[in-house]
Amino acid sequence: MLLLSLSGLAWGNVNQMVMVTGVGWLTAFIVLHGGLWFAGLWFQRECSGFQINRGLSWLALAMARLELFVLIVGGWAWGWLQLAIGLFLPLVVIGIMVLYAFEK
Repeated sequence: MLLLSLSGLAWGNVNQMVMVTGVGWLTAFIVLHGGLWFAGLWFQRECSGFQINRGLSWLALAMARLELFVLIVGGWAWGWLQLAIGLFLPLVVIGIMVLYAFEK
């Protein structure tokens, strides 16, 4: 991902590269906070010995919603093409890594 970002800087459109890499970064945090919320609910039901504070679990959900709102507003303001590229590019990198892992 770093090499792709650096190649984009050589391309010259810094605004687009900030948007594309920022979308990937923000998406990772949305998934992280959504996972923390889901894990908090699951652990409260399934594991009696391990307790996560309910307030922290709901705070993670609130953060995920806020980040999703920022992602939608940023995509609307900067252009849907940059948003789509930013969402698609990490999937391409992960796909290449998976293909490379299965070759061995």
